[in-house]
Amino acid sequence: MIRKNESGVTLVEVLAVMVLFSIIALFVFTIISSSTKQQTEQTMESLELQDGAYLLKQITRDLRKSVKVDFQVGIYTFEDQHGNTLFTYEYKDKKLYRNSSLIGNGIEQFTLTGDETVNLRFTIKNKQFETTITLRKGTTIR
Repeated sequence: MIRKNESGVTLVEVLAVMVLFSIIALFVFTIISSSTKQQTEQTMESLELQDGAYLLKQITRDLRKSVKVDFQVGIYTFEDQHGNTLFTYEYKDKKLYRNSSLIGNGIEQFTLTGDETVNLRFTIKNKQFETTITLRKGTTIR
C-alpha cells in the first residue's frame, strides 16, 4: 500500500491566501490614507483659527494702548497722547502688515471701522473673524 503525503499546500490555497491578504492590505491602506488626509485638513484648519485669534488679540491690544486712531483706505494708524505713531497697520495684496512686518497672509477681507467702538472684521480662507472693541474714554477716531 502506498501512502501519499498530503501535508503540502496547493497552488489554489496559496492564491486564495494571497487574494485575502491583498484585500485586507488594501482596506488597511485606505483607512490609513484617509486618516492621514483628515489629520492634515484638521491641522490646517486649526492653524487658520490660531492665526485669526492671534490677529484679533494683537489688534485689540494695540487699539487699547492707543489714544488716537486714524482710519484711511488700507492704512490704520494708532497714536499715543502726544501724536506719536505707535502702530501702523497696512492691508494690501491679501496681506496685513504691522509696522511694516508681515503678520497675516491670505487675508481675503480686512476692515476696521467705528466711532466709540471699533468693528474689526477679516476673512482668512473663508473663515470670518469679527469682534467689536469698545474704546477707552478719551480715545478719538479720525
